[in-house]
Amino acid sequence: MGSATLAEIDLPEFGMPKTEPRVSGSTYQTRLEKLYDAAEDAGYTSMVVYGDREHLANLAYLTGYDPRFEESMLIMDVATRKASLVMGHEGLGYYPASPVKESLRPVLYPSFSLMAQDRSTTRPLSIILMEAGVEDGDRVVVVG
Repeated sequence: MGSATLAEIDLPEFGMPKTEPRVSGSTYQTRLEKLYDAAEDAGYTSMVVYGDREHLANLAYLTGYDPRFEESMLIMDVATRKASLVMGHEGLGYYPASPVKESLRPVLYPSFSLMAQDRSTTRPLSIILMEAGVEDGDRVVVVG
């Protein structure tokens, strides 16, 4: 067994960044396409990617969308290569910031909203899944 020594060191000076790093829309689109391809190769018909404030990495990596205050779900139909982004009231305000928003169909699901939000128009999640292309007997990948 070796020994360890505690030493005090000075941190290097990195300076302030000149530009904010950004991931391009084409990079996000490529990520989505690669995921569609992998799912198709594995025989899956749909993918469902969950995200919330504490578990946003998968959604952010694929779409640039940050679920912030509430749950969200990306439903991807492998055959049509169309995706639905299911979110609550607050998410509708963040959805336009996604660099691939043109590739995502926004779907309001009030049950994903913060407490005390109106849920009187909430449609069953089973209907939302069917409208996004998920059918009985499908092989579905669930991420999140």
